[in-house]
Amino acid sequence: MTEAATYDTFTAEEILIMLEDLGYWSRTRENDDRSIVVHSRCDGIAWQADLVGWAPFHLGIGLKVPLLVKGDPFKWANDWNRARYSQAYTLTDPESGDPVLDVDGRAWVNVESLVLFESGVTAGHVSACLQRWVDEVIHVHSIPEVTYFEELPL
Repeated sequence: MTEAATYDTFTAEEILIMLEDLGYWSRTRENDDRSIVVHSRCDGIAWQADLVGWAPFHLGIGLKVPLLVKGDPFKWANDWNRARYSQAYTLTDPESGDPVLDVDGRAWVNVESLVLFESGVTAGHVSACLQRWVDEVIHVHSIPEVTYFEELPL
């Protein structure tokens, strides 16, 4: 793979190499439906990348970090969305619309981003998008009302 060439797809192995080149641990897991998920960590915060499309050639990456938030999760997500490039949303009960809470009363919030390859991107572009995502994840450290995971809850 050359740095200047454009590609419409990348393999899971190529994405893992990009993460390793950035200095981050990662591993893949195959779901029951045979879709591939990459698990990674940065600064002790676990996050995942759902590979879009079927192996071996993926069309994009859906990036996600699950968090638990104290206080009003809708306000937290709105404040995040106004200030950051990734998007936060509060998990809600489909019937009541109330936030989904853990046993300690903290609300589940996901922060997500999407990187698509379909228009043709370079490996350098994908690597830069992954680094920008990691910067978003690392920013979580500076927010006292947020609990993050060192291992992803399954």
